[in-house]
Amino acid sequence: MKIENKLKEFVLDIYKIKYPNEEKFGIQSQIRRSSLSILLNIVEGNGRQTKKDYLNFCYMAKGSLFETMTLLNISYELNYLENPFYNLLVSDLIEVNKMLYGLINYLKSKI
Repeated sequence: MKIENKLKEFVLDIYKIKYPNEEKFGIQSQIRRSSLSILLNIVEGNGRQTKKDYLNFCYMAKGSLFETMTLLNISYELNYLENPFYNLLVSDLIEVNKMLYGLINYLKSKI
């Protein structure tokens, strides 16, 4: 599966998380933006002229990935996520991280 497809599924799952109303402009907003940022940085980088530009966008995506993982952990600790769904999201994010790591190494070898 392509990283973009995996990330699209992940983002859609993030949007399914039910947060309390007081988190609408807090964690809910931030985790949606950070997860979407992973995907959008990879897609935008792929549309750039050079592999070096693409690589830079992949590094930005990696930062957003770690931000998303932290927000997932906080959401779980605040009991906003049930254990099975949390485990699924973490597993998916770990898989995306491996795919992104592979993409970064490929791009580095082509520069």
